[in-house]
Amino acid sequence: MYDPKLRKEAKHIAKVRFAERFVQPMAAVLIYALPVIAAALLLESFALTTSLPAMLPPAGLYVLVQIFVAGPLFFGLMRYCIDRLHGGPMGVMDLFASFGDGKQYLRGVKAYLCVIVRAIPWMIPPLAILFGYTFVRLWRDPTIMESAEAVSQLAGEISLLSLVVMIPFAARVLRYLAAYILMVRDPSLGAWKATGQAARLFKGRWFELTVFFASFVGWQVFGMYTLGIGMLFYAAYLLMAFVWYAERVMDGVYDPPLTPDAEHQPPL
Repeated sequence: MYDPKLRKEAKHIAKVRFAERFVQPMAAVLIYALPVIAAALLLESFALTTSLPAMLPPAGLYVLVQIFVAGPLFFGLMRYCIDRLHGGPMGVMDLFASFGDGKQYLRGVKAYLCVIVRAIPWMIPPLAILFGYTFVRLWRDPTIMESAEAVSQLAGEISLLSLVVMIPFAARVLRYLAAYILMVRDPSLGAWKATGQAARLFKGRWFELTVFFASFVGWQVFGMYTLGIGMLFYAAYLLMAFVWYAERVMDGVYDPPLTPDAEHQPPL
């Protein structure tokens, strides 16, 4: 039977730790996101002004940035979230630590790739729904593309629809992030094996994870309408809460006191 106590505890602990260094977790998310945003903006500028063949170089650059820059940075971000939750000393600049360690850098790249590969099958259904909705709307009213206002309205409809249809599938993807916790706990654990173990860890908990992820939708909507600043808070809050949640599931601790003082200290 579903018990909301673990979800509430995870969010409570994340808020407590977030409040201790309010700006720093958002800065950590920003450091991870900046290279991806810059590459995406470059790709978008080419998409608006050039032909399809001319888009191949910026598209390739975007993929390379995602894998070889964002990958290690995300590993650093997850390490930061784990450390922050347990009152550790890590700062935002420690996100770059793996760039000076070849082994850790490759672990970050491999983990990122494995999460993406495992996530793809779960992202196809919601993307198909969104594509189908867009196709039907344009088929019924081809004049939409002739009006900036109509295009904006359609984009808004797709954004709202995505919030609904993405939730259960995004919850499936979220579980793979527990692989980073497993890899931090066991430096010898491979990325593919870690993502597989993470999936098995949450077997039978799809509804629980869906409710967990859905409970952050309000913050996601808030982030969408605050020029991206709120998204930094949303992402950091979600990751920190999930790390605590996943650690409790890993350790079989389901009913501890709702206080950051009664923490389980994992080997880092």
